[in-house]
Formats: sequence, structure tokens, C-alpha cells
Amino acid sequence: MDLPHSLHMNSRPDSTHLTSALDEAFLARVHKTSLFMTGLVAVLASVSTIGGNWALGFLGAALWSIANLWTLERMIRVSLQPDVKHSKIELTIGLLVKLPLLYALLALFVIKGGFAAAPVLIGVGVPLLVIIFKVAGRMLVVRMRATGPGLPQPRS
Repeated sequence: MDLPHSLHMNSRPDSTHLTSALDEAFLARVHKTSLFMTGLVAVLASVSTIGGNWALGFLGAALWSIANLWTLERMIRVSLQPDVKHSKIELTIGLLVKLPLLYALLALFVIKGGFAAAPVLIGVGVPLLVIIFKVAGRMLVVRMRATGPGLPQPRS
């Protein structure tokens, strides 16, 4: 099956287009940045007046959200693999085991954890916020490159 150039996993993205930057390396940077920001916010919250309970609620929800994003990303990549038999087995395991387990873990965390809603909601949104800020920064750099020379290539 031939994929368009922008969908090849190993192709180098064209730095002038925003959609071509949403590749495997972009998602790896989203995971790393999300983990870094989660740790930083949790540590700062725990040593400040916000407190350890808020930090634990945030940390647990953010780690859950990062794991959920990774699982969904993996399932999409597996579904696009040419080895149909292997892909179907791994996709079925993901749908029947990984996702229900992740969502059961979140339900248990919310119900039994006794955490306030705010840190849990903020934690769940960490990867989404990282993606939004990375894409917005990428758009800004692409626009600035179009209007002015001498700007470095964007990393997305």
C-alpha cells in the first residue's frame, strides 16, 4: 500500500509545512516534554503551599494521560502496519486489554483516590496542552520564516 509522502514513518518532514511535522519524532518529543512538565509541576506543587495531595492527584492523572496517549499512538501505528495478522492481534489486545485497564485505573484513581477535581483535570490535560503549545509554536516559527529570513529551522 502506497502512502502519501507526508504519511511515511521514516520520511523526513518538510519543515515548511505544519502537517508534515506531526511525525513519530514529534510525538516522542510530546511524550518527553509531557513527562518533564509533569515532574516539574508536581515537585513545585508539593513544595509550595498548594500541597502534596494536589501534587499527587496531578501526577497520577498526568502519568495516566501520557500512558493513554502512548497506547492510542501505538494502536494507530499497529493498525497501519503491513503485517495484517500481527497487527490485528496486537490491535485486539490493545482494544480489549490496554484501554479498559487504563480507564479502570483512572476510575479507581478518581473514585478511591480522594483527590480534588482540579489537579486531576489539569493532569489529564498535560499532553494535550503540550501538543497545543508545540503546534502553536511551530505555526509561529513557520509564519516568521515566511516573513523574515535568518530564522533557524523549526523542530516542531
